[in-house]
Amino acid sequence: MTTADNTTFDFDVSHLVEGGIAIFALGATIGTLVGAGMASAVVIGSVAALATYLIRHK
Repeated sequence: MTTADNTTFDFDVSHLVEGGIAIFALGATIGTLVGAGMASAVVIGSVAALATYLIRHK
């Protein structure tokens, strides 16, 4: 491998690593948002179910 090939190879690897980190960060962010959305949906659902139960059993 010549110096030019080596530089190109290093660039490709660092580019792939940066891309992987960006994709991982994006995935983590989306996962967190979805997780928070699921949690709030469960809480809202529970509150709504409780409210409905209380109203019907007055």
